[in-house]
Amino acid sequence: MPLILFYHSVSENIERRIDPTIVVHPTHFEQQLRYLSSRMQVISLGELIEALRQRRKLSPRTVVITFDDGYKDNFTAAYPLLQQYHLPATFFLSTGFIGTGDIKWEDRLSYILNVTDVQTIHVEYPGCPDGVKLLNLVQPRERSHSFAWLTHQLSRLPSQTREQVIDTVRELAKITTEQLQADVMLNWDEVREMVSSPICVFGSHAVSHERLSTLPDEQIYSEITGSRREIEQETDHPVSFFAYPYGTSQDFDRRAVSVLNSSGFKCAVTTVYAHIGPNSELFRLGRVLGADTTGFRFSVGTAVRASFLGQSIRSFTHLLNRFVV
Repeated sequence: MPLILFYHSVSENIERRIDPTIVVHPTHFEQQLRYLSSRMQVISLGELIEALRQRRKLSPRTVVITFDDGYKDNFTAAYPLLQQYHLPATFFLSTGFIGTGDIKWEDRLSYILNVTDVQTIHVEYPGCPDGVKLLNLVQPRERSHSFAWLTHQLSRLPSQTREQVIDTVRELAKITTEQLQADVMLNWDEVREMVSSPICVFGSHAVSHERLSTLPDEQIYSEITGSRREIEQETDHPVSFFAYPYGTSQDFDRRAVSVLNSSGFKCAVTTVYAHIGPNSELFRLGRVLGADTTGFRFSVGTAVRASFLGQSIRSFTHLLNRFVV
């Protein structure tokens, strides 16, 4: 069955500036593209949408490539490889991070927990389970578990409270604000160079990468339309596609769908693992994670993630992150 792959960062991530759970090594990405170009039929997101609208039958080997957020390595690493294999891709930008020097809060938190020399941190915030939580940072695996747990907890907080907690964790970890500064997101010159190529299309991923379902109506509207407007102004190209930040079924609701419809978007993609079929809803299209694997593990793993089993495993993993640290 046809599917849409989604990626974030293609990087060696040597400085650990990006959440490692969303990074694919460039060597692995190149091998994945080699496999896709030889074994699959890679088409653009626009071609997929037109086929769905016209109810044309698609090859079961159809694949669409997408990227979320707007990391600089999309330009420095992924774009040259996509050009090498002549494969189209759609890049969804959270415009609040493009050319601004700002970095997603998850990446800041990941860097803090991964580079600190402090071995334990006590986290406290309103609604914290058990009042205070001890983060164990002795071993890499424990740091990973602590990051997953804290990310899940903070994702449920208002942005202002979340930022206060992260700043407290930063101070306890003895990381300076200067250490958090890094050039990891695209700038508009890089976006314009990419959009000049026929293989690159840009879509909206909102402005601030907040969960739309948690926002008031007027902010949902400004997040969607503001991002689109800035991309169109900076690139002089129309924006017709949207990717919901975080993208699970709990991260957006009918209000966002209504704004997208009324604003003339052609489709919106989620991160709900699913194949694409004739009954797929254009504003709730499923996608499958392009994992940091190659060969048999990539091909079979992608197929499993696209199945009901894959979504079930993912939901169970998210449930574990609530409790395991």
